[in-house]
Amino acid sequence: MTRPSVAERLPRVLAVLAYLHQEGSASVAELAARFGCTVEWMRRELQLLALCGVPPYDALGAIDVFVDGDQVGTGRLPHFVRSPHRLSRAEGLAVLAAGESLLASGLFDVGPLDEALDALAGALGIDRADVEVVVDAPPWRDALRDAADRSETVELTYYTLWRDEVGDHRVDPLRVALVAGAWYLDAWDHRADEVRKYRVSRVQDVRPTGARFDRPVVLDEPRAFVAPAAAREVRLALPASAAWAAEVYPAEVVARHDDGGVELLLQVVGTTWLERLLLRAGPDARVLEPAELTDLPA
Repeated sequence: MTRPSVAERLPRVLAVLAYLHQEGSASVAELAARFGCTVEWMRRELQLLALCGVPPYDALGAIDVFVDGDQVGTGRLPHFVRSPHRLSRAEGLAVLAAGESLLASGLFDVGPLDEALDALAGALGIDRADVEVVVDAPPWRDALRDAADRSETVELTYYTLWRDEVGDHRVDPLRVALVAGAWYLDAWDHRADEVRKYRVSRVQDVRPTGARFDRPVVLDEPRAFVAPAAAREVRLALPASAAWAAEVYPAEVVARHDDGGVELLLQVVGTTWLERLLLRAGPDARVLEPAELTDLPA
């Protein structure tokens, strides 16, 4: 899982702030589900939000957000959050373009947002048909989403990063969701006989089969990684220079050392990806457990 850019993170934290101002409070899990990220990512974003504000960063300009257990609330918020802001025409056009981008992404129900954009366009005196926004999406996203809507089994040609190989999979698409800036497919894999997660950008081909499925599967909240049954737990020791891996990959930090090094628990399917991580992390990185992997090159 790659780190989202500032351009991706800023709109989300501002939307979270607006939502908290409107609702008063919410759970971390609720915010994560609503804004399409993991609970861990949301906790980090809230920690960042609590450090933000506007100059001179005094009590009037600070963003007062607090987390109590799993509940998130706000104290006194800056004027720019509490009071409606009068937009200039240029700002209104920017908001309109951003709203059209959200609609084009396919992430939201069109109803409320569509009505708001109609009102904004009317206030600006422009025709929404004149505003064209093109959103970059993986080539096979719409085909997979359509297959999920039709409950149609498809065949995928997919690049598996863990094994560094391309293979074919017969799957029942269940959900296509945006998580932490990337699109993922949750699907029932016929060969594995379980729900698997596929990163849509790694799908190389989608072939409809014409077969329909009726599979009563209850999915958890969208996540970037769900370990398959065949995965095994690996414990790594990484130096301070490679501590970034704790935020980039779906890992649990089990120890932090005074020198900045960390120990992580990862769910690993194949060793190819793990070897690459060790090489990137440098000669001081090593596998602690299981014993049969401790001699992997670093």
